[in-house]
Amino acid sequence: MTNRAAPHNLQVLLNQIDEAEMELSRLPELAGAMAQLAELREQLRQRRHQVAVFGAFSTGKSSLINALLEQPILVVSPNPTTAAITQISAAPPEDDTVACVTAKTAEQLWTDVHQSLVALHQDAENLEEAIAMAERLSPSAFAPAARRYVSFLKAVARGYAEMKPFIGTTWRVDQTGLRRFTAEEQYACFVQEVSLFTHAPLLTETGMILVDTPGVDSIHRRHTDVAFRYMQSADAILFVLYYTHAFSRADKEFLGQLAAVQDIVGTDKLFVVINAVDLATDAEERRAVRERVEKELRQLGIARPRVYEVSSQLAFVAGQYRKSPDQASFASFLRNKRGLAADAPIPVDEIIQDSGLPQLAEDLRTFLHEQEGVLAADAVRRGLDAIAQQVAQGLALRRFQSQQDAAVAAQRRQAAARFIEFLGEERNALHAGKHAQLTRLAAEWDELVFHIGERLRIRFGAMFRECFHPGRFRASGQDKQALQEAAVELAEALSRAVEAEVRTFGLRAQRQAEAAVAAASADWQRQLAEEDLPYLALDAADGRIPVPDLPDWGRLDWQIFRPAFRHFSSARQFFEGGGQAAMSAAAEPVAMTACQQACGQLTQSVRESVSTALRTVLDARAERLQRALDAATEPAASGGSLAEWERVDAWFAKRQPVH
Repeated sequence: MTNRAAPHNLQVLLNQIDEAEMELSRLPELAGAMAQLAELREQLRQRRHQVAVFGAFSTGKSSLINALLEQPILVVSPNPTTAAITQISAAPPEDDTVACVTAKTAEQLWTDVHQSLVALHQDAENLEEAIAMAERLSPSAFAPAARRYVSFLKAVARGYAEMKPFIGTTWRVDQTGLRRFTAEEQYACFVQEVSLFTHAPLLTETGMILVDTPGVDSIHRRHTDVAFRYMQSADAILFVLYYTHAFSRADKEFLGQLAAVQDIVGTDKLFVVINAVDLATDAEERRAVRERVEKELRQLGIARPRVYEVSSQLAFVAGQYRKSPDQASFASFLRNKRGLAADAPIPVDEIIQDSGLPQLAEDLRTFLHEQEGVLAADAVRRGLDAIAQQVAQGLALRRFQSQQDAAVAAQRRQAAARFIEFLGEERNALHAGKHAQLTRLAAEWDELVFHIGERLRIRFGAMFRECFHPGRFRASGQDKQALQEAAVELAEALSRAVEAEVRTFGLRAQRQAEAAVAAASADWQRQLAEEDLPYLALDAADGRIPVPDLPDWGRLDWQIFRPAFRHFSSARQFFEGGGQAAMSAAAEPVAMTACQQACGQLTQSVRESVSTALRTVLDARAERLQRALDAATEPAASGGSLAEWERVDAWFAKRQPVH
């Protein structure tokens, strides 16, 4: 737990939990509710803000984090193929900065190695065979785009003997060890995650956890799963663009999927950072770059983009100079950037302000503080509402059971019997997959899958042109290799697009399934009221459906495009004589058939996963409700008196939710 002071509304929420706990102490039979309050209190006290930092390799993500933390905590790795997830959080007051390194499991390592082999059209039965093969590979034998896979495999081969004992383990390291396992390729390629702990004010004062993610252009497919999870779970996302770089395909894919996720979950947590703006030649150029970025973001579905122009290098060096003004290298850098004479004073505060970093940090703090209040108030409201429901149900049950009229008891038993019969029918329909909610969802999911195909069809032409571009065919006598390289890239781009669409489909399906649970529960509750059994209120527990993971699949094979190569005879004919359009037209139906087959396979797996979870949730609710109906015909419950139940129920009824 950090030492930061709790916001006013957070303290009010904690007070409300204390009051609820005092009231519930009158009803010992609600010990489970007391445990829920204790857990809720701990969640509020331990609240952390997870901020995920994304961007392509070499955009300055690590430099930006170092500037925000005002210390060189992250080693800037020169190896884009070996990036690991790095989580940075506040260290306990009594500890110095420490780090923990977690190595990949044997399965994760083999997955990464096998993927690289497939990209190089190589094959190996196991890791040892792959390592022996990697030592014989020559980067010059492969197309430039494929050489990073060769680099990764050779790094694994160099480090395997030394790193083998560490596979699947976690250990603590000092600064020297940290540099070794994050910047030296033959060790870093084995690392899955790094956890850093530091006393940086930004973290200790806010409870923020910064997550430096692998580049959005990472060669490892599992990193796209990591990115999707952070899109959903992070409290805020920083996306870093480099001033001189245009939006890459990887940038657009990430931001497009993030826009879809934000639309589904109803949040806007994206902060876009244009890094290294000090490279601008003048104010007009800088303004034009910002406008282009904002336009691209809106086209990708980010309706109201937050864009920050930052020089993380300038902010970091100025911050370090303020701490150590006797460091000549810092002073020289700042004077050079400002065009100052050797003996001129350095306006450190002004430079830091001009770097744009303070505004970003302040807006991020404000956003997280506001989010904390909203999320905490919502958590307390949902928690207390669920407990209030338990209290109301217990009170209603005791009122019914206190009635001694035999006729009333008989009517209640008959009503309970009718509803038990109805629940049996509902459960049979769930088990058979014929429940009304499942049927409705199936129709909605069919429509979603149809639109996936249409979106891929619309995007195909642009993706084809990006892969089969003139620059690829400049080298004389290498047209065959260029065609294959372009086809491989197109197959990979389509595969990533399919995966992104299926992940988004899974999130939509999960949200729709949770709505279906609520709809079925509301229908049951209405029927309970009609049977005059309102005291059997359905609890809200266990109503969540997990977001399904993307199942394994084989990816699209570039060979499907080989027949379309007949439309290429020369680069000039291809780009000036209509060959490109003819090849695109020939390749599109083949590509769409392959995409539809892949989407059908993947979405079917997702549908089955979500449907199974929905049936499990509703079946569990029906079973609990049936047990409650059986218990309703038993003698009056023991425990707190009717007056005590009424007092606790009255307290929950009059409490004012905190906003």
